[in-house]
Amino acid sequence: MDAIRRLSQQYRQQAVDAGSPDTTTAPLIPAGPGSSPATAGSASMRGRVHDLLGRNRPITRLLSSYGLATPRLRHFSDAQVDTVGAALAYLVPQPTTNSHAMEQHIVNACTFGTGHQFSAVLRLIEEGIINPHSVGPAQANLLCEMAAHGTESAEPNAVSLDTRVRMLVRHGADPYRCDSRDRSPLEVAWSDNRDDGATVGDALLSAGFNPRVTDFRGTTMLHRAAVDDNLTLMGHWFAAALPVNLRDPDRVTPLMAAAAMNRAVSVRALLTHPDIEVDAVDREGFTALHCAIFSGQLDAVALLLEHGANPLLRTTCWATPLKLAETIAASRDLPALFDLVQRATTAGQR
Repeated sequence: MDAIRRLSQQYRQQAVDAGSPDTTTAPLIPAGPGSSPATAGSASMRGRVHDLLGRNRPITRLLSSYGLATPRLRHFSDAQVDTVGAALAYLVPQPTTNSHAMEQHIVNACTFGTGHQFSAVLRLIEEGIINPHSVGPAQANLLCEMAAHGTESAEPNAVSLDTRVRMLVRHGADPYRCDSRDRSPLEVAWSDNRDDGATVGDALLSAGFNPRVTDFRGTTMLHRAAVDDNLTLMGHWFAAALPVNLRDPDRVTPLMAAAAMNRAVSVRALLTHPDIEVDAVDREGFTALHCAIFSGQLDAVALLLEHGANPLLRTTCWATPLKLAETIAASRDLPALFDLVQRATTAGQR
């Protein structure tokens, strides 16, 4: 950031040495025949309005040469224009009017750029030139981009990935703002089996992000990981010592959600956790075993029975897993399902 300030001072000094006129002041219309002080005042007012709307301003010309839009209804002083120009000079080797190319420069500066380039991005955020949640035509979310592609720079005096994440959050980047796939930055970071992804996740947690936050359906990222067989995210979740028996609005746990979808990989992983509640019940009294049987999922049923799921627990309508298995086996021609549950029931009663 200090380097940007020094470069902006150099730009300003060069302008003073060259005796460049101040182009930010609208010329006054001289009073004369057909022109009154009131007319001149109106013209001056129009000039100020045009300036606020972004017409013929130095900042507009500067930003358009880099494919960036000018913030409306915002006044930029000469010093601010110089500062923005210095930041852009650090960020982009050569000006480009291609907005897609400019977007990529900004994303690259955050994910693996030099310290000066990252400082330039922070300056542009401070000045309201770019929105960290929606950069360029692709509306890139800088925190999510960093979570997916951020790496530690090999530059001697580089800004660490952990610090970059913290500084983005400090400059207004919302850690709860999701990407185009409705994934938070933490979910993006923990879905990638990289050390850098773990670094981003740790930084977000230390910045105060609540991993138990729910989406519009009321499900947590652990629910989604269980349904998607996302073992990488589940491993990060376990390593962070976070609770595993979370509930959605219907009191469904991640284990129930995985069992209902026959996600045997996720069911097996969840059952290895020491705190897992195998016989937790939802709002209607269904357990994970009920869910697996109702969906006719033999793999999930077998895993749950192996880990001690009770086949005789009743729902609010008095349906046990054994009785439900009998009904589902008859209606869907799945005799193996009933045999599996019946054997486990008999073995448990001995």
